[in-house]
Amino acid sequence: MTIKWKILQLDRTLADGGVFSVYWDVTAISDTATDAGGDSLTARIFNAISVTADPDAPDFIAYADLTENDCLGWVWQQVSKDDTEARLTAELEALENPTTGDGVPW
Repeated sequence: MTIKWKILQLDRTLADGGVFSVYWDVTAISDTATDAGGDSLTARIFNAISVTADPDAPDFIAYADLTENDCLGWVWQQVSKDDTEARLTAELEALENPTTGDGVPW
């Protein structure tokens, strides 16, 4: 299984480049199981966090100077990386090893 975190979008104040919202996504991708169309099975969570930008703070990073790792650090301060990855792992394992089905027999 491969787990990929990424930042989708940032909302910022134009006057000082301070970011106030971070939209994030994490996807778990099966290395072995595929769906009926042949695509790898995936489990995904996406959400947003709010952050407070203080241009006078010594650790302030303006929008133009941010990296994705900076923003992921902010996400992981508010969202448990380990718990989120464990949840996705469980969801993907359930998809790979279903215990129920649906449909009709004809």
